[in-house]
Amino acid sequence: MRAVDLDVLGHVNNAVHWAAVEDELARLLPHAVSVEAECEYRVAMEPDDDVQLRSIVEGSVLRTWITGDRGPCASSVVRAQASSR
Repeated sequence: MRAVDLDVLGHVNNAVHWAAVEDELARLLPHAVSVEAECEYRVAMEPDDDVQLRSIVEGSVLRTWITGDRGPCASSVVRAQASSR
């Protein structure tokens, strides 16, 4: 986690979750041109958490989990459509 990911109260901005999902999408489904995504926030990440990103691709569906010291912080499902080229 970076200092810029935190607000003045030490809370992690939800955009951090989406940035991680977008990075995984670019890495694992690079030809996706259109996506539908949802993210579920479970437990707040704390600044000193040991945070890990886990992901799996099932066909054209990317699933991610961001886990911290207290378990899953957020999970997402991204359904992608590949380019027709």
